[in-house]
Amino acid sequence: MIRKLFSVCLLLVSSSWSFAQPEVIADFGGRDTEFPKRKHIKQQLLDRKSLAENIVPATAPDHFPIRSELTVGIVEQTKHSYQVTKPMFIIGVDSLSIEWLIANKAHLKAIGAQGIVTNVSSQENMDFLRARAPGLTLSAVPIDDIASIYGIHHYPVLIDKEDIKQ
Repeated sequence: MIRKLFSVCLLLVSSSWSFAQPEVIADFGGRDTEFPKRKHIKQQLLDRKSLAENIVPATAPDHFPIRSELTVGIVEQTKHSYQVTKPMFIIGVDSLSIEWLIANKAHLKAIGAQGIVTNVSSQENMDFLRARAPGLTLSAVPIDDIASIYGIHHYPVLIDKEDIKQ
């Protein structure tokens, strides 16, 4: 039994890993390590942040015409159970939508709502709407799939964290 124990101890002592040098991550005795310094990493992160601030987000060109099955009409306020990370509103290029957009512009900006424009035929119509809502993001995209999920048939409409309302 003592022979086996002695053999195991001898094997452990003589293995190559027992002679490996420890890798120093931090040493307050003045020994330099190969790991990057915190100050250097912090500066790299700050440089990345300043570069990111100068990047203009890419925007996809609007493709026209955008048509949907939604129509202009009255929307009854209802609750929904979907998770909405950012409020959105749906409008068209019609007098009711334009009046609604102008009347609710301040509230839409305050809640950071994203605008989706449907039933729009040209870039000129989009520019017309954007001129009436500076500071709001308006995108012309197909909306029928989203509308069917929320059970929406008419616009203008606002979808926030809890409600679907006009």
